[in-house]
Amino acid sequence: MQSATITRMNIKLAILLPVLAFCNLTVKAQGGTASQTVQLQLNPAIEIASYSDISMSAKGPVFHIKANKEFNVSVSAASSPADLQLAVEHNNTGGTESYMAYAPVQGTNTNILHNCSYGADQTFAVNYRTAGNTDALLVYTATQP
Repeated sequence: MQSATITRMNIKLAILLPVLAFCNLTVKAQGGTASQTVQLQLNPAIEIASYSDISMSAKGPVFHIKANKEFNVSVSAASSPADLQLAVEHNNTGGTESYMAYAPVQGTNTNILHNCSYGADQTFAVNYRTAGNTDALLVYTATQP
């Protein structure tokens, strides 16, 4: 008989304790106020891809950029003929062009677009002009200030 009584008491306590804890939490939540401040910092994230896009009718590559902050685009001539000229066309980045008309590529890290808008699909095309058929190695870099 005694063991049956202890079992009932344990069951009643087991049920009663969670109810009391719930009531206590509810009272505190209604009686107080709370605030929370969260600061998010965006780390630079940028992606640049190039492929031909016939709809833009460019003679050179079309670049697609995805960025979460404003960005700049530069070009470096690792290997190019002295008469190679470049022009930025179909600029849909919202940025300012440095090469709106054909101009020679000047050394390394020459800025061609400044203060471009962030977004999912910012595009621009590059056209080339040279005196003959030549090979060139140009490196395009998108950076976030």
